[in-house]
Amino acid sequence: MLLAAQVQAVSPVVVWDFNGSDPTQPSLGAGSWHPLGGVTNSLAAGTGSSDPFGSGDKALTLSHFPAATNTATAAGIEFHAVVSGYRDVSLHFDLRATATASRLVRCTYSLDGGATYQEGPRLVLTNAGVFQNGLVIPFPNLPDLPDLPDLPDAPDQPELRVRLLSGAGDAGRFEGVAGSYSPSGTWRLDHVEFVGEPRTPLPPVIPMAAPVLTFTNQIAPRLHAGEPAVHSWAEIGLRPGERLELHVTVQDTNHLPVTLQSGMGNLPSTATWELPNQPAASSHAILRYTATAADAGHAFRFGLTTDNGQTQTWWWSLYIPTPAEQKMVISEFLANPPTGSSEFIELVNRSDEALDLKDWTLSDAAAIRHRFGNDSRVDGGHAVVLWGGAPPGETPAPAITQHLRASTGGLSLNNGGDTLTLRNALSNLIDRVVYRGSELTNQSSLVRRSLPDGAFVPHRTLSPEPWSPGQATAAESWRDTPSGEMPTLRVGRSPAVPDAVELRWAPLAGRSARVFRSPGLDTPFSEIARDLVDGFLLDPLSEEGAFYRMEWQ
Repeated sequence: MLLAAQVQAVSPVVVWDFNGSDPTQPSLGAGSWHPLGGVTNSLAAGTGSSDPFGSGDKALTLSHFPAATNTATAAGIEFHAVVSGYRDVSLHFDLRATATASRLVRCTYSLDGGATYQEGPRLVLTNAGVFQNGLVIPFPNLPDLPDLPDLPDAPDQPELRVRLLSGAGDAGRFEGVAGSYSPSGTWRLDHVEFVGEPRTPLPPVIPMAAPVLTFTNQIAPRLHAGEPAVHSWAEIGLRPGERLELHVTVQDTNHLPVTLQSGMGNLPSTATWELPNQPAASSHAILRYTATAADAGHAFRFGLTTDNGQTQTWWWSLYIPTPAEQKMVISEFLANPPTGSSEFIELVNRSDEALDLKDWTLSDAAAIRHRFGNDSRVDGGHAVVLWGGAPPGETPAPAITQHLRASTGGLSLNNGGDTLTLRNALSNLIDRVVYRGSELTNQSSLVRRSLPDGAFVPHRTLSPEPWSPGQATAAESWRDTPSGEMPTLRVGRSPAVPDAVELRWAPLAGRSARVFRSPGLDTPFSEIARDLVDGFLLDPLSEEGAFYRMEWQ
């Protein structure tokens, strides 16, 4: 009799890649995490880690560690992972530490729900400012956790709790990765995964690489300008009326057939996938969806599963802001200020209703730069300006504008190009603005040509002033005209003046009008008159035709 022994391969049990709309939720398995000892967390770029997510990759940054005089080492992060049915469990992760962060990573773990903790291995960090990928903390003495009966009233399955703590070295000394320790140092974690060997024998598996997946989002018409109409972010924001086509290409490097399957997550009912009929080594899928007003305020997370012998699910998130959130827009920013000035970002509430921004965040491509706290109410027709430094001593329009210093102490907008992202208290995408370095000048801010959805242009193209933080530009009003007050605008040839157009409307008490003209809908509108209160304008017209727009102050 010939006896064949099978070697069990370890496999991921619980994985966090921090790329989804809710970074606390693992991308695989069941578990959770939370910071310890006053440490705070935020999302940052995951560039340099082993996470294969690609464009839009995020990592978790830990900040505000204890001072060096505090020898207690209960500051860091705790992960909970359900590992029932696995043995020889180990924790794998990537970690990027700044030079002044603690070089010692102390590990403790609990098998009894956190009642008691045991000392685990310790790691010493040697490289500052770059990810150290594939760090491993084994638990060789971890006993097999019992399986539970498959009963409706069965209690929660056992979980492993692991703490990664900023540790003191010999004699209670805190040491930095490259020099002196400082509580301002940070750790950045990515691709955190618990792996283990299944206790139940698995059939032999032929090693193979996961398929390569690439995708682009095509949005047309693009009703809200700021980010490209074609991009490759896994986090998508739409306004009602915008149509998304998500084009996905899947290729298998071993030329194995790949099956594509949709249906994961909670897609809107009107969204449809177009999938290939047969498995293939190279295939294409398309998701089509048009955002509707009925879906406003809903957050969707959906996935596409590839199977070439091993299964992997790729995830996207989608959010349609509420009507009130659609009125809160990034309206102006100065990313390259001249010497003696400060960077700023202006947000405007275009509605007639107040909006509470508590726990909203404003980020660039690297990190969260401002988190709104209490007393963050922005009234309708009002604005808030976030400054990279101290707000100017004399700020314009104080009655309708709040001037705040960024809660992190600065904005750090990149002169070579950056992405500004506004999210609500649930981290849903509200507004995203992408700019290139070639668009910047220290002689002018960038401002929306028209609110709330116009493209960004240099401020000097709309006003003689280089910027106007806290004030509307010469061609704009911050408050929408309520639809119930909009008078009828009558346009026609003047019976008294040849080659002139006569515009008439019913005046609104206490309000004045501005009139803009364009030779075509694809051409920017230019202001031709303002402060009109009598409901009449005579426009000498040189072109064969024109389009008119009227706004109210």
